[in-house]
Amino acid sequence: MGASVALRTAPYLGSQVSGIDLISAAAPLGLGDYLGGMAGAPVFRLARSNPALFAGLVRLQSVAARLSPGRLHDALFASAQGADIALSKDAAFKAAMLPILQQSLGAQRATYIGEIALYVQGWEAELREVTQPVTLYQGVADTWSPVAMAKDLARRLPRVEAVHLLEGLSHYSTLREYWQRYFTQPSPIVS
Repeated sequence: MGASVALRTAPYLGSQVSGIDLISAAAPLGLGDYLGGMAGAPVFRLARSNPALFAGLVRLQSVAARLSPGRLHDALFASAQGADIALSKDAAFKAAMLPILQQSLGAQRATYIGEIALYVQGWEAELREVTQPVTLYQGVADTWSPVAMAKDLARRLPRVEAVHLLEGLSHYSTLREYWQRYFTQPSPIVS
């Protein structure tokens, strides 16, 4: 959901933002027919059609995150593709993801619900307001935010500097690759 927040905030910050790097960016759902093959599609459909039922689902996920975070992790990554398959089975990655899941669905549950609710709203018209240069990094095997999303963002954003399509990578493996390529600190998504 970071792309939605970054792209919707950038116009208000103007020249304070010199450029935007989007990694595995989720485009507005109104730009294309993504939900057919998108991981998480049932969640997005529910958030769009029945916000109260979606909030109930998140409460159930919250219980799962508290009582059995490992099983929740495994369920979320059951349809992993590309390099995310191995990454999801990596003990260090899983150990790093479990507290994120627990916090997102626990103490930060209201924030998570709000971010999803904002994301599923039609915000494609807001893309034309982004005047800063944007660079996209997208795993070709990503099913969380399919490659079509990056391509559609590249067509709709006014100033796309580059689109880097990374073969064999998926959602989290693209983030890890970006981090390892451009930062000298250890990756927050450990290998």
